[in-house]
Amino acid sequence: MSPEKDGSTGSSSAAASRPSIPPSQTSSRPSSTPVSPSSSTPTDPARTCSRTSSANAWSSTSPLDERYSRTAGAEVNLNDIRASIEILIGSGVSHEFRTTVCPPFHTDDDILGAALAIRGASHYYLQNFRPINTLDPSLAEVKPYTGEEMRRLAALAAPFVRHCAVRGDPGSAITRKA
Repeated sequence: MSPEKDGSTGSSSAAASRPSIPPSQTSSRPSSTPVSPSSSTPTDPARTCSRTSSANAWSSTSPLDERYSRTAGAEVNLNDIRASIEILIGSGVSHEFRTTVCPPFHTDDDILGAALAIRGASHYYLQNFRPINTLDPSLAEVKPYTGEEMRRLAALAAPFVRHCAVRGDPGSAITRKA
């Protein structure tokens, strides 16, 4: 993926109404310094994903444009994220990307942009947002997408990855031949 093609397919009206995370609840580390998921120790960009069982997992929040920082709740260096994604996809190691889908942050356009940003990934899972124990109290009132809406979002993302599914919904899996 080239830096000039960020996967953005346009803006959405939902973007303007997205809640913001108060600065007190965001990280104070420099945005260009990736850190290990289990600590605040700086690490190599290729190691910014978490290690799970036998695969590397990356929580991808949004398309690689201004929406990524807004959804992450902190400024991020998109070039570092692009480089890390390319390294992970090109490494040959088992991996998955996942997005916790929250209606104020994720529209069809956002999921499509996120899928374009990880084009060629082996696995992409959409996880439905659960409005409990949220950092932003206003998100406790958000109504999650229905199962049908989640499956529709997975179908939008599926053409860009080898396997796409809604986590916890075995009937939602869509696999392309490599």
